[in-house]
Amino acid sequence: MSRRTLCEGEVAPGFEPVRRAFAEELARGAEVGAALAVYAQGKRVVHLWGGVADVQTQEPFLASTPVLVFSVTKGLVAMAFALL
Repeated sequence: MSRRTLCEGEVAPGFEPVRRAFAEELARGAEVGAALAVYAQGKRVVHLWGGVADVQTQEPFLASTPVLVFSVTKGLVAMAFALL
């Protein structure tokens, strides 16, 4: 069963290498499915997604696919304390 590795989304001019790197990681199997958003100076400059959300059904990973995020607040809290 082949995995969908198509990289979809958009990048601002100058961020094309991010799209290439993201697509390469999906193609080599580093991730089954993933999404990436990058903001610079308050503007979204990268919005990418690709791969599959479910390996068994081959359901594609979409921009709206929900994901779990573990321990993301630890770094933010540490940064806030450092700024204080």
